[in-house]
Amino acid sequence: MIGEKHTALTYLMIIPLVLWGCVTGALFARMDTNETVLLAWALNVMIPLAFFARPFRGAGAVATAVAVVYFLGLQGYRMIVVAGLDPRTIHFPLSLASSPEEPNYLLLGILGLLCLIITGLLSDALARRLWRTTAQLERHAKLVEELTLLDGLTGTLKSVYADRLLTGELERSRRYNRSLSLLLIDMDNWPDKVRERGQEQAKETLKTIGQELMSRVRSVDTVSYQNESRFVIILPETQLEGARAVAERLCRSLSDKTSCRFRAGAVEFPSDAVSRRELLDEAEAALAFARTVGSTVASRSMLV
Repeated sequence: MIGEKHTALTYLMIIPLVLWGCVTGALFARMDTNETVLLAWALNVMIPLAFFARPFRGAGAVATAVAVVYFLGLQGYRMIVVAGLDPRTIHFPLSLASSPEEPNYLLLGILGLLCLIITGLLSDALARRLWRTTAQLERHAKLVEELTLLDGLTGTLKSVYADRLLTGELERSRRYNRSLSLLLIDMDNWPDKVRERGQEQAKETLKTIGQELMSRVRSVDTVSYQNESRFVIILPETQLEGARAVAERLCRSLSDKTSCRFRAGAVEFPSDAVSRRELLDEAEAALAFARTVGSTVASRSMLV
């Protein structure tokens, strides 16, 4: 709701800038029919573009100053050179035309100055509102992302929440003297698969992996997406042999679904490790060993 309010206010502020652009265009066209009308319009468009694009800090203010100086300088040049300015032709207020056919360059310069400055002020206000709205929306999106438990691509538990869950499961297993196993499953040559299939197909593959893992484990088990093609599975009250059997079954199922080779590292608490970090490190080592020996599943018992 807050994001929608900020967005609506931003769009509402566009209206004065657009209306002012139409007014200034009409003023320039009414006062001067020469080629400087097109120049004035171009300068009037350049200012908001500089504020919104913001190639560097203060680009909008610089563009406004350049437009004002350039426009006033051009009008001064036309008064002196084109109109043949003679001090005797100066009659106040604001009557500098050397002939009835010539535009009033002083009046045109002053009005142009005011128009360009007001355009700069409106553009600055709208650009600041746009930046605040963008920052607000980004903060809301980040908050929603942090409060969302599941990964948006794979549908599995986010790693930050999986780490907390694993810590809690370890405490529970330690208190009640129960087994706990952890699996680290990964696809072989994932970077090569991404290059071959493309980013979109790679995302679909990750989505398929997540769905397959979620459908193949128990309701008390937890599947978490880590990075690339790597997934962690927490298996409460499961001994190592049972975890190895689960890993074998999951790797076969994933290979059938994706036509890719999967391997897994399996570890058990407390025989292999006693902390969350140690469990993950041991699973990483077991997975690397499985790749080295060409096995589908490896565990610490195979390393010693």
